[in-house]
Amino acid sequence: MKCLIGDIFGMQEAYVAFNMMTEIGSFPTVETYNVLANAYAKGGLFQEAEVIFSRMTNNAGIQKNKDSFDALIEAYCQGAQLDDAVKAYMEMRKSRFNPDERSLEGVLNAYCIAGVIDESKEQFEELQSSVTVPSIIAYCMMLSLYARNDR
Repeated sequence: MKCLIGDIFGMQEAYVAFNMMTEIGSFPTVETYNVLANAYAKGGLFQEAEVIFSRMTNNAGIQKNKDSFDALIEAYCQGAQLDDAVKAYMEMRKSRFNPDERSLEGVLNAYCIAGVIDESKEQFEELQSSVTVPSIIAYCMMLSLYARNDR
């Protein structure tokens, strides 16, 4: 099966295949749910990602892992649900998962899109203290934020 990120038909095929797994006795793992949620996240389909994780925790009894939270953060950012992205990050921290570069950049992205300079700067500093060198993407987010705010 060919699944193209951002291609609605491909996503529908992936979802059908996902649903068929249980019918044939192959039960999805947290990784299976994460793959599907990541595909939705890339397309900004945050509601679909929420449904996947709700199904994972409520129906399958599988708890989110760090990658699950990263997918949610990305889905919310891509879907312009910035407050929800920050809430997912806080829930991740409460669940005792240590954020990595992807997590921290996801929240930085939310703050930069929202145009909040102080929070963006704090998040960038946390990113700097957590990774050896922030990615060029993180620097570009900050540059864009400062340019939009005449700094």
